[in-house]
Amino acid sequence: MWKQNSGMIRLRRRIREMCERLKASYWWEAQSARQEAKAPIDPFTRANQIFERLPKVELRLVKAWPWSFCVPGPSYDVTIHRSDGLKVGSLDLGVSPLRDRIYIPRIDIYTEHQRQGYGTAALWRLARAYDVPITPIHVVYTAQGFWSRAGHLAPLGLTITGELRLGHLDQERKRWRHLPG
Repeated sequence: MWKQNSGMIRLRRRIREMCERLKASYWWEAQSARQEAKAPIDPFTRANQIFERLPKVELRLVKAWPWSFCVPGPSYDVTIHRSDGLKVGSLDLGVSPLRDRIYIPRIDIYTEHQRQGYGTAALWRLARAYDVPITPIHVVYTAQGFWSRAGHLAPLGLTITGELRLGHLDQERKRWRHLPG
């Protein structure tokens, strides 16, 4: 009887060891698959993936306003609309008098439409219309993620320069000091 029990014990031990090996093997394969899935994507592919998901937007010029920073360059208040005409946000933009960049001091997407790509799509439309880099002015903490994500479209031609802080506006204005106006 004891020999029969010891044989059963050995059999159970072998089965347990085989199960542990199988679990380890499965865990290793699953871990490898996870690592392969997290393999870095090249920037161009990532930019294309973002671009393909952008919604269609229309930008409407509401009015020109005398924004003192860009004088003598034009400044505008622009509304952002979905393809069905619904207003989803607005932005302010100023064009450098040298026509070498666009300044964005404010971009505001309504809460119910945030994180759906409307802000990035608006920047894309501006970049295509003006074909110059976009410079954000005084990016607030809550908007840093937005500007970072929008920068992922750089491989497709959306150039976002470094943020221009309020204390540096006078220095930037000196670039076009020689222009009349």
